[in-house]
Amino acid sequence: MVDAFKWIKRYIEEVSYKWSPRSKALEKSKRPSQLKDKRTRYQYQCNHCKVWFKRKEVQIDHIIPKGLYSKETFFIWLDRLFCEESGFQVLCIPCHLKKTNKEKKEGAYK
Repeated sequence: MVDAFKWIKRYIEEVSYKWSPRSKALEKSKRPSQLKDKRTRYQYQCNHCKVWFKRKEVQIDHIIPKGLYSKETFFIWLDRLFCEESGFQVLCIPCHLKKTNKEKKEGAYK
């Protein structure tokens, strides 16, 4: 039964990548590329450090952490996963890592 829950979680998270408000948050942080690299069409601004990055260098973050998935917290986790556009922000990978590690220390993932 435990494996079924892992499979369901993985599938739901995969579907959430196509969630429209998530895409809109990314869209709001982009501009035409200012780089000399002609293959890079857009750059995205990190909401924390305000530096511009290529798409592969940024991640979409839930401002309020999703928390851990469990049978008891399933609906809370689901509401946070599929939040509105204002619940997302674009962060560069280093800023996202710092934020996640800080949240883990503070107990947001218990």
